[in-house]
Amino acid sequence: VMIEPILEIYKNIAPEAEKCGVKALNLAVTDYDGEIDFAVPFLAASAGRHPAQRWLRCIGHVISETHTGMNNLGLLQSPEGRKHLMKTIKIPCKKLDTIIEDSNIKHIDYLKIDVEGHELNIIDAYSWRLIPTFIKIEHEHLDDEGKGRLQNILIGRGYVTYKEKHDIYGIY
Repeated sequence: VMIEPILEIYKNIAPEAEKCGVKALNLAVTDYDGEIDFAVPFLAASAGRHPAQRWLRCIGHVISETHTGMNNLGLLQSPEGRKHLMKTIKIPCKKLDTIIEDSNIKHIDYLKIDVEGHELNIIDAYSWRLIPTFIKIEHEHLDDEGKGRLQNILIGRGYVTYKEKHDIYGIY
C-alpha cells in the first residue's frame, strides 16, 4: 500500500504503482479517521519537473492542533516560500490501523513513514497488532525529545534501531 495525500501527485504516481501491484490511496495518515486540513504548495502538480522546484513535492503536511512535530508552515511563509504560497484543503484521513484493516494486510515487511513531523501522531495511535519487520521513519521534523521518544517506542517494541541524519530505522 502506498499513500499520497496530494491529489495532483497521487494522480501521477498511482497508475504506475498499481501496475506493480501496489494499492495506492489518496488520503493522509494520522491519529484518527475522518478529515484533516492539509497544506499544499500551489506548485505541487509541477514540482519535480524543474530541478529547482523538486523540494516542493515534499513539503505538504497536515495542519492539526495535536500535531506533535514541526512542520513546513514557517518555510512556506518565508520570503522564499511565499513564491510558492500554500493552499489549505480538507482531505480524508485514516489511522494506520484502519488502513491495514481496510486493505486486509496480514503481514508488514517494510513500513516507511515520512509525514513531515506528524510521525509521532501516527506511531502513538498505532495498536502494534502487526509488527513490521523493518521500519524507516523520518525524524527530521521532530525535536530532540521527539526523536528520543520515537526511538524509545521502537526499542520498547523489540526493535534494534539505527539513526541517520533524517531517518531512524528499526529492525525486528
